[in-house]
Amino acid sequence: MKREDWIRIFEKLPETMHDLVVFSLSSGIDVYNQRFLRYDEESLLVRGRLGGTDEGARIFLVPWTELRMIFFARPVEDDVLFNVFGDLIGGVRKSMSSKTRQEQEEQQEKEDDEEEFRPEPVRLPVASVQSLAEATAPKTEMSALRSRLLQQRKPPPPNQTNKPGPGTKPPGK
Repeated sequence: MKREDWIRIFEKLPETMHDLVVFSLSSGIDVYNQRFLRYDEESLLVRGRLGGTDEGARIFLVPWTELRMIFFARPVEDDVLFNVFGDLIGGVRKSMSSKTRQEQEEQQEKEDDEEEFRPEPVRLPVASVQSLAEATAPKTEMSALRSRLLQQRKPPPPNQTNKPGPGTKPPGK
């Protein structure tokens, strides 16, 4: 793109969007714009920061020949994009805007239908005292298993495989 094309785009941007613009340079560096300062014949003067850093308020002199593309640091609403880039994106405006409205209306109708046909909650019968006692009573199988697990274990018999060897003593003892 030429200098005039870039300037035309930058002039269409609302001032509230200037801090969203990111310049991608041919060297692979991204410059996050904070404010446009001046458009010269050979370069663009901006206040901003390098991509990947927090150090802001730096001044950048970006040659027009180095500027490869711009993008926005955060999502931008469709209406704003159409106002800025309407002549560049041409007939896409009607199809995109009507499609989103139609989708929104369908979504709203779907949500309304779901609310109308939502079933009422079902109340379960109250548990009886007898069923609660049966559920909490320990089973004989479980109590036998529990008592077996709590018994003290016998140590294994000493044999050659489980005797401590010379390498098991800590050093210095």
